[in-house]
Formats: sequence, structure tokens, C-alpha cells
Amino acid sequence: MLQFVSGPSGTGKSEKIRDRIKALVESGEDKLTLIVPEQFSFTCHKDMLALVGARDMQKIDVLPFTKLSEKLIGKPALYERCRLSDTSAAVLMSLALRQVKDELTVYGKTAGRPSSVKEFLSLSSELKQNLITPDMLSEASEKMSPCLLKAKLADIALIMRAYNEKVESGYFDPEDLMTELAGCEGLDAYMSGRYVFIDSFRGFTAGEYAVIERMLLSAKEVCVALCTDGFDDEGDITDFFAKTKNTAARIARLARKNGVAAEDPVVLTAETAASHHPSLLFLKRRFARPCPECLRANAAQSLSAGRQTPTLSASMLPPQSKS
Repeated sequence: MLQFVSGPSGTGKSEKIRDRIKALVESGEDKLTLIVPEQFSFTCHKDMLALVGARDMQKIDVLPFTKLSEKLIGKPALYERCRLSDTSAAVLMSLALRQVKDELTVYGKTAGRPSSVKEFLSLSSELKQNLITPDMLSEASEKMSPCLLKAKLADIALIMRAYNEKVESGYFDPEDLMTELAGCEGLDAYMSGRYVFIDSFRGFTAGEYAVIERMLLSAKEVCVALCTDGFDDEGDITDFFAKTKNTAARIARLARKNGVAAEDPVVLTAETAASHHPSLLFLKRRFARPCPECLRANAAQSLSAGRQTPTLSASMLPPQSKS
């Protein structure tokens, strides 16, 4: 089962999740997981401990995705290979570029430049975060008619394939962590009958979405808290919460794809947050919304001055530079 908890910043989403976890612990549940970003894990663990106490805290896992990987895959399995450092990655990419330089049609002339190593390492990281493999690039290139993009994709596929082979020969790349977790055999067993709560994320990588999909299939319930004012206007890119709403829509599609039921979302508002001062509530309700009285006064002033539309005054214009 999937459920969303939404609300703007400061409306009590995290508090509501902690209260729900406490209620589950008090009802006898002992398979509970709270997944948060790495930088918030200590604070969330401390807050949860203060709420439920040391004894009941043993029933709750508060951890980021990386620690979940270490828990299920095991640190020895992950780190028996040499961890890929930035320096090692640069050396391996340089060797990969040198290896395939003569086969490149677009990047052959620039493959030996130090800047190319940095650019292709950044590209490798982005491709891995989105689960795009060299084979997928080659397949896309083969389907295209002859053009510059086709040649670039073919070159990138060659470079990334050579680089990945060198990394896999004895290194562990942290960028592959989510891919390994999504394919971990122990993930289903760990999630079976478990209540999973995901909090304080704005978005997820493709690898994290793959892990969430596995959670939806195996867990008893997955609850995701997102900072948004609701789930309307998903396609409106001008919305303040457009990115977060797209995140929610993607998770909802994963649930529908796998036949996972979804409960009605819990939508929190500024009015429901006891910590909000009345003046802050006033500001929130009127933020980015023009005041009708101000518009009418401005229109009346413009009409009385004989103007149909407001104009810029000289004081509002930037000063002219002196030549």
C-alpha cells in the first residue's frame, strides 16, 4: 500500500510520520524503517529516540539509502573491492580514453586533454544515476540515421564501456550502490511485512526509484512525505512545487504499474500547523498573490494621471554608464 503525506515547509509532515511510527510501535509492530537523506539521519534518529525511548528504538531502522545498502548487501561484500576515489577514477578514465582514442570519430582529437577526463567522469556519474548503460547508448545510436548525434552516442558508448570494464576489474564505484541495492536478493525479505516511511526528500535518482519500486512490491505499507501544497497541476512547470509533484506522480505510476493500492493522501496546510504565527499564516496565504486593493489603487492613480497602463518612473531605471 502507498500513501503520501504532503504539505508546505513547517506544516508538520515529519512530526506526523514520527507520531505514526510511535503508534505502530505501541500497537506491537516491530518492522519499521524510516529512510531519510544522509545529512538528516543523525537528527531524525535522535528525534525518534526521544519520542519512543531506547527499548522501542530497537524496532525502528532510521537510515539513508546508502546505509540500507550496507545493511542488506553487507559492508564486506561492498568494500572488499578497492573503493573508487576521485583520483583513481581520473586515472581509469584517462586510460579508457587512451585505449579507444583511435576508434572515436567525434572525440578522438580531444580525448587526450585533461578537461576531457573531467567531462566524461561527470557524464559517467549522470548516466549511472539514471541507469543508462553503454549498451543502451549503442542501441539508440544504431537506430538513428547518420548525423552528429549518432556519432557522439557511439563514441560515448565506447568510452563508457571501456571505463566500466576498468572499474569492474577491481574497484567499487559508489555510483553503482543503488543499482546493487535494487538487485539485492535480501531486499524483498527485509521489506516483507515492513512499514516503510520516506521523509525529507525532494526527488530521487533512477536507482532510488528502482529501490522504491521493490519496496512497493514487498512492504506492507510505504508512506512518502513530500514538501508540496497538494498534487494538483502536475504538469505546470511554473508551480512552486512542480519538481516535488512530478516526484509524487512518478511514484504513483510505479504503484499503479505493479498493482499496489494507494490510500488518499494526507494533505497538511499552514492552518493546521500549531507552530505558525498568525502573521506568518497571513504571509503564506498571500505570498505571490497580488493584493486587490493595491491593484485598484494603482489603476485609479494611472487613470487619474491620464495613462492607460502604469509606466516606469525615472528613479526606477538603472543609472546610465558614463563613457
